[in-house]
Amino acid sequence: MIQYELKLHIKMDVTLLRKQERQKSSKESPQQKSSKGEKYAKFIQLIGRLQLHYQSQLSPSLIAMNKFTKSTKYFIQALRSIKPHDSQRITSLRMVQSGLASCRLEHGDKNSWVIILESFLMNVQNFRILRQQVKMDIFMKLKALPQELENVTQARSRGELEVLLNTWSTLVDLDHDLSRLEHASVVDYSKHFQNDLDMNSVKGVLSLLPKLSDILNRIDFLLTKYQM
Repeated sequence: MIQYELKLHIKMDVTLLRKQERQKSSKESPQQKSSKGEKYAKFIQLIGRLQLHYQSQLSPSLIAMNKFTKSTKYFIQALRSIKPHDSQRITSLRMVQSGLASCRLEHGDKNSWVIILESFLMNVQNFRILRQQVKMDIFMKLKALPQELENVTQARSRGELEVLLNTWSTLVDLDHDLSRLEHASVVDYSKHFQNDLDMNSVKGVLSLLPKLSDILNRIDFLLTKYQM
């Protein structure tokens, strides 16, 4: 519902912008158009700098995630070990957090399952921090820029960025239900499961980091598109 309302809001904004662009263009003098062109060039340069800043923040998170992905086989074993007996699935990050606490009490800090579960939650926390940085360093600056310099495509990209940030926030919430989350990459690990029921029990948690990676790459694409 939140995403639908945001997309509807974006569509209304874009329609209004398109109408305003036609009205303004017909009234501008050559001098005004030249001044606007100079402002637009500086505007695009700023977006380029913002994207470079984003990429510098993005790189460490993706490197850490890719290192973690190499241990997915053991992560699956760790998730299987902490799944409550009275539950068919691990449905939230809070369940992982609780399972980690119990695993630590039983096996100690140096246990391999404890270490990999901690690594997973640390990756998620890094993504929370990165989201806040993207919101403040990228989105809020885009929102504060003179919107008369934006064309329709740029306004739509900014709107989609807002939707992605909201989705990102939802995914890293401790209590968000991950049971319906699914990423195509999880199928690559099917050999580590006994059957579909076994896979489904942890599929949502396994899909989280790849989904977040998709969001990060989409944001990078939107920033590139914004400059076209």
